[in-house]
Amino acid sequence: MSSATRDSNWAQEDSRVMQETDVPEVAIPFVIFSMCVLGLLGFSARYWIRGLMLWASGQPVLPQPEPRRIQVWGFVDLIFAFLSVLVLQLIGAKSGVQLGIGSPPSINDDIGLGLLAWISAIQTLAVFFVSAFIAMRCRVKMISIGWSVERLAYDIQLGVKAFIVLAPLVYMLMIVVTWLSGQEYKHPIHEMASEDPWMLLPAIFMAVILAPLGEEFAFRVLLQGFLESLSIGRFSIPKFLFGRATDNGLNEPEVSSTSRGLEGPLSEHSGIDDSDRPLLSEVPAFPGTAGDSPSPIADAFRYEPTSTTAICRSENIPAIESSLPWWPIMVSGLLFGLAHFEYGMSWIPLTILGIALGWLYRVTNRIWPSLVVHFCVNAMSMIGFSLTVLFGDPTKAIP
Repeated sequence: MSSATRDSNWAQEDSRVMQETDVPEVAIPFVIFSMCVLGLLGFSARYWIRGLMLWASGQPVLPQPEPRRIQVWGFVDLIFAFLSVLVLQLIGAKSGVQLGIGSPPSINDDIGLGLLAWISAIQTLAVFFVSAFIAMRCRVKMISIGWSVERLAYDIQLGVKAFIVLAPLVYMLMIVVTWLSGQEYKHPIHEMASEDPWMLLPAIFMAVILAPLGEEFAFRVLLQGFLESLSIGRFSIPKFLFGRATDNGLNEPEVSSTSRGLEGPLSEHSGIDDSDRPLLSEVPAFPGTAGDSPSPIADAFRYEPTSTTAICRSENIPAIESSLPWWPIMVSGLLFGLAHFEYGMSWIPLTILGIALGWLYRVTNRIWPSLVVHFCVNAMSMIGFSLTVLFGDPTKAIP
């Protein structure tokens, strides 16, 4: 074979290799992920356009509030939650080291993502302990703490549609603030998982399962519920510490199967014939007697099964308006965003997301819709991150 022929064959081989490497097989997962993102954008645009059309025609756009169960817990419940997390953190660290999941935590050494996931899982048990504590102390059922499952399928559907509406807005805002500030989003879980692909599984478990469950219960149920309990009526130290007095009949209404369906871009109408009901039931004043001056702290725990609710017995409130103020949602949403302050400028779009999730909890009084949105947002982020760890950054391969 002549040298010219060999050179020609080598040139053809090099050309074939270059063509194969132009579209590597590792790009296929990114193509599939990109198609899913484009589909999300398409559905989101559909919902936004439909919502604008409904708004222009004067029809309701957003889900209408369901009958409201007034929150009853106080600051002592927040303290119990904080102490529970601390105790469970110690238990998780000790048990994880004994089981050989990771090395003992120290100031200078990283405990490892495996042990961190174990500790987070143990800490998440505080959600159930605090829920049981509130239920027993305040004498309410779990449905008043957001754990009703009677409309679980509906709540999941609402959460998925809310994610479709909110996700593009949140991610675009994330891109804008990152570009303007020049600060990249950095999360310690991402950094630890980047060093070892085998750590992706505990990272996904923490970010997609544990973080939404713990954060939604803490910011939406505990914090927002506590602030809502303070937003009606006069402020008092007993109400701040122990929550409001409640009547089981008012705060535990039977959940009707004809609860309001949804209108607008978050859901198609379910076809259920619903009657208009206010966000809060009207609550007459507690019928007291002249000269009756019970202890205000004792009244914080007083329950009269045959009476209506009063916000502590010392208060005389003829009726509670049919809507709650927005400031509890705004405060809880802002604190939710600031909890991610150390991860770059992500706290700004996450504040917007937190306000939207607080509104979802407000109109349903259930944790599931906001939990589904939080789950989907984190899952989408972790899928993109996992593809980058496993197959590399596809943007760096572009000449």
